[in-house]
Amino acid sequence: MGYHVEVLIESVIIPADKVGAAIAALTSLMNQVPEKGGGSSTWPGGEPVRHYSWVETATCLDRLAAGNLVGFLGEWRYEATEGDPMTPIEQLAQDAEFQEVEVTYFEGGKWGDDEQLWTALAPFIASGGCIEFRGEDGHYWRYLFEDGTLTEQTGTVVWE
Repeated sequence: MGYHVEVLIESVIIPADKVGAAIAALTSLMNQVPEKGGGSSTWPGGEPVRHYSWVETATCLDRLAAGNLVGFLGEWRYEATEGDPMTPIEQLAQDAEFQEVEVTYFEGGKWGDDEQLWTALAPFIASGGCIEFRGEDGHYWRYLFEDGTLTEQTGTVVWE
């Protein structure tokens, strides 16, 4: 079971100088999971316990510990690429040890706890990014990234 979605991703970029902070925030997010396996959310005693649907938590933590944001996003079923390597002088000038990361594609097909991923990443995404979703029931929504915040909007398609 699961909720099927189609996803369009445009200009979702984490600049090189923010990748380290993004990795730290995602590590904190993933460390909230009490069990380090895959699975889904459960509500024992009325409180949600996050397992992050479709995600193997231990593998995600390993990727983050290695500084591999692209690999981490792959575990969440998002394809991402790194920008061109910087020279040591560029790294010093930009105070960046990582390369820019651009998220380009969602290959999962089913919606999980993705909103929590993007909420955690929002402060590190360059302004102008957008992720659009169309659910299996025709529901449309999108995430807009501007000035370190995520704004969720719902919408409809109008045929003229």
